[in-house]
Amino acid sequence: MTKFFRGGGCAVSSRNSHRRDERRAQLTGLLDASGTALRLAAPLVDLLVRFSLAKVFFAPGMLPSSHLFQFVQTGWPTIIVQVGGPVLLAAGLWVRPVALLMLVLTLLAQTSGPLQDEHLFWAALFGWYVAQGAGPLSLDHVLGKGLGLSPLPLAGRAMAAADWFDRWVGPLYRLLVRLWLAVALAGVALAPGMLPVTASAMLPATASGMLLRPWALFAAALLTLGLGTPLVAAGLLVAGTSMALAGTGHAMTVYAPLLLALLGVSGAGPYSLDFLIATRMRRPAPPADDAPHIVIVGAGFAGMACAAGLR
Repeated sequence: MTKFFRGGGCAVSSRNSHRRDERRAQLTGLLDASGTALRLAAPLVDLLVRFSLAKVFFAPGMLPSSHLFQFVQTGWPTIIVQVGGPVLLAAGLWVRPVALLMLVLTLLAQTSGPLQDEHLFWAALFGWYVAQGAGPLSLDHVLGKGLGLSPLPLAGRAMAAADWFDRWVGPLYRLLVRLWLAVALAGVALAPGMLPVTASAMLPATASGMLLRPWALFAAALLTLGLGTPLVAAGLLVAGTSMALAGTGHAMTVYAPLLLALLGVSGAGPYSLDFLIATRMRRPAPPADDAPHIVIVGAGFAGMACAAGLR
């Protein structure tokens, strides 16, 4: 029942407060707070990953010893690849083309030499930067603000291509990374002998030792659905690092935690339950049937004060 108060007053219903709306507001606030924390940590994690990848390319002998790479193992090509590439990657300049070159070299290293989990995580990280580019702490981000309006040739097309990658390729790549980690966890835990040789070569063997079999399957299911991805990534990071430090015979390359940290602070992306839940929680709820009806009669100072109080 709605009550009316005249003379600049307001009308409020005598109905009870709605606890459901309060819980919804609390959950939305929690999501916003956690999202803000992840957004603040993301640039630092991105910078750490780029520095780590740049450092490894300075190391001699990183390139595979195949006849396909004889032309880059001597002279100026070596300087360009192993010096210029890491410098540009660390500075965050031309990250996408540099990461694409390093991705190709890493995949060839994995297929032409001995199989190494380290190469697989390098490839996953380089692919991440091809799909999504560098973060805010990069020259690409700083220069890109005005590059789209620059009269330089192809500048506008380059920025349009970068925006297209950010909008379409980036979310798909996050989905692929989640599925890749999920298959590595569940496939090896369920039936390692049933995986094809080519598929086994593209899956990190160390993923099977991160968690016990039931927990590995549970984590794989959550990664596939994109549910609680930051928490799952943090759990895998802590579990894998703890087992490696405990001396259980499980060796984990440092680039696996870097990939998990990058996925954790970036989130699961639009193709996930996390995104659907967050979108649903932030959507304004329709008024309930028993919601209080408020009617303000009069436009005087009392009515304005009443409206301000209701807000």
